[in-house]
Amino acid sequence: MHTNTSIKLPFEALLSQFIDDKVSVFVKNFTLIYLEMSALRLTPEETANHLPQFLKGISLRPLQQRIALLHIVLPVLSKWKMDHGEQLTARDNVFHFNENPKDVAVITSFFLDVMLYQPLTAREIADTETPPKYPGLSPMAVDEVTNKGKIEWTTSKLKDAKLGIMNFILTPIFTDTERLPLLVAGVCDPNHQVTSACEDGMRRWTGNVDYEDTTTIHSLYKLYLGSKPTARLGNRDGRSQAPNSVKLRVLQYLSKSIIATNMVSPMIQVIFDGIYGESTTVKLQRAAISFLQWCARMVCFFFFFFCVLSV
Repeated sequence: MHTNTSIKLPFEALLSQFIDDKVSVFVKNFTLIYLEMSALRLTPEETANHLPQFLKGISLRPLQQRIALLHIVLPVLSKWKMDHGEQLTARDNVFHFNENPKDVAVITSFFLDVMLYQPLTAREIADTETPPKYPGLSPMAVDEVTNKGKIEWTTSKLKDAKLGIMNFILTPIFTDTERLPLLVAGVCDPNHQVTSACEDGMRRWTGNVDYEDTTTIHSLYKLYLGSKPTARLGNRDGRSQAPNSVKLRVLQYLSKSIIATNMVSPMIQVIFDGIYGESTTVKLQRAAISFLQWCARMVCFFFFFFCVLSV
């Protein structure tokens, strides 16, 4: 049955059973196996029509179910369509993201990992002595993007997936702040079609980003610096730093933020990495110095303002 794709499976019945809250997690795990197989037997357009059912409440599901669902929708995102008028209310009325605010974080986090992912080159694959490096990602994130090695991302398939992500997130369903990190990663992609789509998204879909929002700035710092591994997740969740091209973009947006200058620890780390880091470049050094100057100006401004108030 797994290899014979001509055998149709009851997709609608399987999906109804999977999203039924009364069904146990154990049964849902088995249902999901057949749901994945049945989705492969549908056209991409047919699968894309069920996008809301796949994504609604995804943050409430176990991790393995989340990843399986995201891999069902990822190849069909480019085929997803909805009238603009419907998109304006779809966040609440169709996807119900405001009922489960963490759904957006789960979806955009996975999408960001896909946007950052680049297949290893032939030289990197041949180098068995050096551990493979995936800038901006953790070993756990690589497992999720590749579905633990089940998916072999060719350049063409990865390009289509990234363009599909843009087709979905460049809609009123997501906020400018939610899509910003994905666009920052996308404008640095080596594929010109992805870069072009993301540059257009930057122009049209980031005008309302609040650069004084703590969550936004934290996400940009994390994108630049990566994160430390935790014992709770077997030390496999530690993210490496972003590639230099992404770092340059991040510095561009941090230099618009006053609150970024108040986050002393990541601010210092970013400046030192940009100027003295092992992989720094002349461009990155200049950008880091510009950010340092911006931070200094903000400190001087607030010191002057404080002195005026004290008189």
